[in-house]
Amino acid sequence: MDQLERLLKALPRTAMTEVTLEMDPGTFDQSRVRQYRELGVTRASVGVQALSDEVLAACGRSHTTSDIEKAIDALHRGGFGEAYSLDLICGLPNLTMPAWRRTLATIGSWQPPHVSIYDLSIESGTRFAQWLQQGRLMLPPEDTAADMLREAMVTLGTHYGYDHYEVSNYARQPSLRSRHNQVYWQGGEYWGFGLSASSYVHGKRFDRPRPFADYIAWVHEGCLPSDETPGDTLDEWLMLRLRTREGLSMMAIEQRFGSTCRQRLQRAAERFIQSGHMSYTNEAEGIHLRATDPDGWLILSHVVLELIVAIERAQDDHPSPSLYSGVEPTTDSRPVDPTAQAVA
Repeated sequence: MDQLERLLKALPRTAMTEVTLEMDPGTFDQSRVRQYRELGVTRASVGVQALSDEVLAACGRSHTTSDIEKAIDALHRGGFGEAYSLDLICGLPNLTMPAWRRTLATIGSWQPPHVSIYDLSIESGTRFAQWLQQGRLMLPPEDTAADMLREAMVTLGTHYGYDHYEVSNYARQPSLRSRHNQVYWQGGEYWGFGLSASSYVHGKRFDRPRPFADYIAWVHEGCLPSDETPGDTLDEWLMLRLRTREGLSMMAIEQRFGSTCRQRLQRAAERFIQSGHMSYTNEAEGIHLRATDPDGWLILSHVVLELIVAIERAQDDHPSPSLYSGVEPTTDSRPVDPTAQAVA
């Protein structure tokens, strides 16, 4: 708690700054929640993961469904009633489609302000990776995991009326969208603190160490990030913005990467528009290219890769120096300026 207080005092904030704290059920009560609120935390992200004690045990989680219900009660009583997210993962071990449907129905009946649903991703060096190698991890087939994501999109978005504003995120109403999530997908700047936390500042993206011992050593040594990568490339623009319901502004693409890039992108996208995975919409600032819900979002990584490959092939056939590194002169060639800032 003392470290969190020092951190929040050191950071510049405005009335629009969102400070999200990730929390696990069973690790806080109403009193602790009120302390977080008094320190300046504005939002909680609760790692529910599943609403089945069997699944939670198979994942090695220490909390139970009873802990989840107590955590939600503590958030409401502690002043976070309209400022928290329940984070779920589909494709977990021992998770069946009937159990997943029951989970979605329960979440819908609770009406939390925000829900995030992620597909299970197993990274090397983790406990899940070791269990998988040892044959101890019984995961649903990939098709079933995809069906779970589709089921969530239909159940929460259609049946319960949630605003499905980004591939993994649902808000009970637009005003309850996560600010820092929107900053991610629009290319704005943000700071992340803690194990493996990502940050994007001054056009550079970097991560903190994941292993606890490495993270502690990194903090004590006062090292600057050594794995910075550029965060304003065409592939990032496509992947981040196409994750949102609003999609990608053709005007913004032309302003940042030039008219040639915009034309090549539109040609490359035509096959996905014909297949029903993408569409154009008319927004206030012009035409947007967006992935359809749910078909386009379920294969978004594949779609973006295909778009990048098609644009690169066109670049090889007809070189244009400004495609990735500069901006073609236009009546207004300023880069898109991310104006939002969040603390995640």
